[in-house]
Amino acid sequence: GIRALLVEDNEFNLLILKNLMKAWKVSYRIARDGKQAIALLKKQNFDIVLLDIGLPEMNGYELSVYIRANFEPLKRNIPIIALTASTSSNEKILALKSGMDDYIVKPFDENLLFDKIIHFINRKQIPRNDHKKGTKKVSIITGKTNQYFKPEKLLKERHITNSFLIDIIDSFLENAPIVISELYKHLSTNNLNALIKEAHRSKTMYSYLHLRMQERAFSFIETNAADETLHNSILEKIKFLEVSTGSIIKEMTNVKEHLEAETL
Repeated sequence: GIRALLVEDNEFNLLILKNLMKAWKVSYRIARDGKQAIALLKKQNFDIVLLDIGLPEMNGYELSVYIRANFEPLKRNIPIIALTASTSSNEKILALKSGMDDYIVKPFDENLLFDKIIHFINRKQIPRNDHKKGTKKVSIITGKTNQYFKPEKLLKERHITNSFLIDIIDSFLENAPIVISELYKHLSTNNLNALIKEAHRSKTMYSYLHLRMQERAFSFIETNAADETLHNSILEKIKFLEVSTGSIIKEMTNVKEHLEAETL
């Protein structure tokens, strides 16, 4: 079977990747930073690397350069697909220059990622007609219309089972309050680089869930945090994210209760 190395430090993104690997019957190992990735590559053979660009310490570019320069030919030439939340053409250029083979923007199109994996490993171990198996979709009837969280939109585009949607909700319920707390902390301490990084890495989770207003707020923070004249505007965006995230948590909790009742 196919063996993938997932190099990603964001737990929500890892949850999505792990679900896809299981659905596609791809075995995988996880590295949360460059050092872990190098150690795993030394010990084991993989067919492909899915590499987050925004890793802590050694970033994705640096890790790709290291792999291409320091491993034996078989491992040095392993296909590497960059994963990033940025749509900047400059990041794509940097990814290719650092030795990566391709680039995909998070939240990625699952069929596109599947096709890229098959293309680069040049194998057919995942039957094209079978890669969506085991992904039965569920209907969501909560008894009221949610203001923000619209699970029906998510279910139209993603290969999601009832149990996996619960996992997604649990991950959001755990991580979203931490995100808001980190945004306030970085703004209050004027740690603008950390604020930009937090907005960048957290935006993907909201984007995956089709929370477009919140996604735009994160984009605004990421783009403008370095401009001190916009401090009050940044604060207003964080306050909006705090209040709306509270509403999303309530909506998700209701959806989760409905889903759990369906499984009884």
